[in-house]
Amino acid sequence: MKKILTIGLSLLFAAGMITACQGKATEPSSTQKPASEPVPSAQPQLVDYNKPEHQKALDTVRKVAEYAPRVEQRINVKSVSANISAADAERAVLYGKPEIRLCYTNAYVEDNKLIVESDVRISLDASGKINAITFDPAIENQTFAKCIDEAVKKFRFPTPKDGQPATIDYAMSITSRPAMSEEEIRGAAKQLPDEVHEHHQHHH
Repeated sequence: MKKILTIGLSLLFAAGMITACQGKATEPSSTQKPASEPVPSAQPQLVDYNKPEHQKALDTVRKVAEYAPRVEQRINVKSVSANISAADAERAVLYGKPEIRLCYTNAYVEDNKLIVESDVRISLDASGKINAITFDPAIENQTFAKCIDEAVKKFRFPTPKDGQPATIDYAMSITSRPAMSEEEIRGAAKQLPDEVHEHHQHHH
């Protein structure tokens, strides 16, 4: 699967570069003399993706899109103890968001319909060190649950102002949507080599 993903991404990148270069090549040069007779440009061939022989190209692009979702992540401060500022709580989660996003992306490979909606309570001891983390409701996806637990443990907070334990509550919501629309998938599939389109036909 990693090989398919790598090849798919490489093909999409290469196709984009080729298209860009072709676009530049067609621009008229100010120093060129116009041809005596206009040369008709080649018309792009329309691809009927309802035909089975072209389904392989669509499937290849869809696999790339599935493993590179657009993650929508919201982790907001709900409440803090009087001895911890909301700004400190927001700063702590700001630095932790990239790792939490990575946790979600890894879990998404197992479950591409994964939705996370949970309140996170962090308890601090008198020195500002985390001594307990709870999720309500509990995270069902075990891959994400283990990863985010480790990620949250890395949050850093200042010492509570009065030298007493403190708590911080966050509201966490993480969802995703496909990296590409169906129209974008079909457009990218057109750029793949003919061998990909013909692969399905050769195996039938």
